[in-house]
Amino acid sequence: MNYRRLLLTSAARICGTGGKLCPADRATELLEAIIEPGDRVTIEGDNQKQADFLAAALAKADPAQLHDLHMVQSVLPLPLSTSTRHIRTSCRIPA
Repeated sequence: MNYRRLLLTSAARICGTGGKLCPADRATELLEAIIEPGDRVTIEGDNQKQADFLAAALAKADPAQLHDLHMVQSVLPLPLSTSTRHIRTSCRIPA
């Protein structure tokens, strides 16, 4: 089984039988399962409320499990709580 398939299998287990939708209360668990230390992460949503939700879910992640993330931001600032939990933030303008 390739690595991508393993991640997708783990994500499906966390999301349950609902298909591609993840219950809101399991969002942090899902992010911990599919993001690895050192990954580049972009938090975007269709609106500010969705981006805030994803940023809050990421901020709840265990810093021992998720650390040294490279946050790629377009125009949405991350809440301070994500910047203080061992998450390296850098502002780069996507090309």
